[in-house]
Amino acid sequence: MTDPAQPTTSEVPQAPKAKAKLKVSVLRCRDAACGALMPFEETDQGYLLGRVLELADVDGEVRYLPCPKCEGRLLLEEYEHAGKIRVRIRDFEPGNSPGTA
Repeated sequence: MTDPAQPTTSEVPQAPKAKAKLKVSVLRCRDAACGALMPFEETDQGYLLGRVLELADVDGEVRYLPCPKCEGRLLLEEYEHAGKIRVRIRDFEPGNSPGTA
């Protein structure tokens, strides 16, 4: 016999599921010898936050973020993540500044 003072499982409100929190860090140059901080944020899932493509430099069809320290280029690409178009670093091209590879 059930106690009328106790709510049944169908009456107990369910707490909403917590969203998975993203870990966000400052984007760094991909050159291990450089590691300069870039003015963008990168998530632990690998995509960049903000209006990166609008601020990126363009060389032909290639969009990239130039490193202010080593003059390397972080090459960008668009891809679909969780139903949204995101931007991530595709590759790194070393720069020509003295003291780099």
